[in-house]
Amino acid sequence: MSQIDHSMSLTPPSRLNLPARIGALLAGGGIVAMAIAFLSASPVSGWLVLGISGVMLATGGVLWTSKRNRYRNLIYVLFLTGVAGLVFLGVRINLTGWAMFFLIFGLISVGAVLYFYYTFGQGPAGIKNHGLFHSSATRQAGTISWMLAIAFTGFYVVLYWFPDQLFGLVAAADPLYHTLTSKSSYWIDENGLGHVTNQWFVYGLIYTVAVLVMGFRFIMRYRHSRYQIMRTLSVAFFQLVIAFLLPHFMEALNRQQSEDFKPVVGNYLPVYNEYEKAKNDYFAAKGEFDNAPEDQKPALEENLNALSIIYRAEKDTAQNMQEELLANRPTATPHYFSYFWPLDYDILQPQMIEYYTGSAPFDSVHVPYVYFDDEGQISSAGISTSSGFGGYGLTVILIALFMSTVGAAALTYFFGKRWYCSWVCGCGGLAETAGDPFRHQSDKSLKAWRIERISIHSVLVLITLVTALLLIDWKAHFLPEGFKGPMKSGYGFLIGSMFAGVVGTGFYPILGSRVWCRFGCPQAAVLGIFQKYFSRFRITTNGGQCISCGNCSTYCEMGIDVKAYAQRGQNIVRASCVGCGVCSSVCPRGVLNLENGPLGDRINDLEPLSFSGEEVKLKM
Repeated sequence: MSQIDHSMSLTPPSRLNLPARIGALLAGGGIVAMAIAFLSASPVSGWLVLGISGVMLATGGVLWTSKRNRYRNLIYVLFLTGVAGLVFLGVRINLTGWAMFFLIFGLISVGAVLYFYYTFGQGPAGIKNHGLFHSSATRQAGTISWMLAIAFTGFYVVLYWFPDQLFGLVAAADPLYHTLTSKSSYWIDENGLGHVTNQWFVYGLIYTVAVLVMGFRFIMRYRHSRYQIMRTLSVAFFQLVIAFLLPHFMEALNRQQSEDFKPVVGNYLPVYNEYEKAKNDYFAAKGEFDNAPEDQKPALEENLNALSIIYRAEKDTAQNMQEELLANRPTATPHYFSYFWPLDYDILQPQMIEYYTGSAPFDSVHVPYVYFDDEGQISSAGISTSSGFGGYGLTVILIALFMSTVGAAALTYFFGKRWYCSWVCGCGGLAETAGDPFRHQSDKSLKAWRIERISIHSVLVLITLVTALLLIDWKAHFLPEGFKGPMKSGYGFLIGSMFAGVVGTGFYPILGSRVWCRFGCPQAAVLGIFQKYFSRFRITTNGGQCISCGNCSTYCEMGIDVKAYAQRGQNIVRASCVGCGVCSSVCPRGVLNLENGPLGDRINDLEPLSFSGEEVKLKM
């Protein structure tokens, strides 16, 4: 019986070979270990664990009776995870240490790389559709795709608002966090229940592993395109080094500097306490003096003058220590250099500017010192203020200001928005790698395009307004305190958490991989405006070679009907295009090319007729 090559068709590929099956088994074991870590080690209610395990077993049972042959592997995973959850519910052990770390992240990474290599990396390089519209995991109405969407969305909800429920995963990733920062991301109370102090490390680790492993898959799939290989290596580098390792290196440096700062604070605190006592005594006496009848003021004046001398002397003593305190303060703090305003929406807001650059308070004696104690809980051994981080803090703000204005405009002029959205940005990196199996889910309709233009520019206007109001209020002080807090937190909750996190990533399997980039990202909106009107970038088309296969439109994650442009031979100059180049990589005729050139000939309109209502006009 002859073998059918399904690589260019939309039907499922042939059966997996043995190495690919081994890789899938290893990755599945890592996923099961992750589920066990979540179900057994987190302080979730026993009823919740019981419910989750029950749902898994029930789902597996239903699939076994109705679609056993189609979902056999999924059924095995559901049964195994459900039983494991019930078993570990009984023993309630905390799975921690390097063994659990490698069991989860090691097995998933090694297994997935092995699976992707023998699934996508074998045979001749070229375009392979791999049954996208037949797989339950990658078609919009697929059972597995909806299960994945629910799982992704649920993970983000737990991550943002119920971090203690992630204790099992946090504890599994803690050995690496401790190695990088010398700190712990959890602590265990007297009842043996774990509590999370930093859920963002395990999130960053999962995020980075996803970009690296799924980036390997992307390279295997598009290895015929040098552009795709270089672009994927770029986003992997920025995610691993700039977004993941560098901030934790800065965190470790900050901790060491804080430890070195502790003796200086210890020497200062007694002086500060004496100053505080003298200040309180003086102002209490002054209040009594101001409110006393005129005939009693002479008797109180002598005491007030004495307290004033003591207060000023203690203040001078405290102020004389200012130079030593500022010289020994921590001068490093974690920062994501690959994000800037408006995507990093608070970096140019007053509170963050003061945090990085510092502003001396009135009495010039306040010193910050906040640290994690031996149990991993946040403790304070000093007085909070905004003393900044010296030259480092100023550099952070200047880089953010430059990249938000001149840098973004100049780079987009020469290279289009692809320099950031497809080569640097972590959101785009995750969408291009982990989201690649779902890129064809993007809505190509005119209605979706209209919604996109309204929503993304509305978010840009909103964050611009919020930032402008806060900056003006910084100097003019016209906003009521009861309004500023909800305004900032409201944007962070609705846009930063719900839209960018829960919806933007959780809906990959049903709405495509660029939901946030397409409908919400204010950075993409700014770069898109530059790209549409002031950029040399365009995608050129050769309509005479187009065979209307539709691959380009199918794989456009931004919902652009590329085929319509290619059929007319029109250059593609769209604000939403992120320049990923996948449309060109999947074109079997070489119709599409990503190019930079003079502004004057970017837009070509080769269509001789225009249609408007009932009128047909000839373009001269």
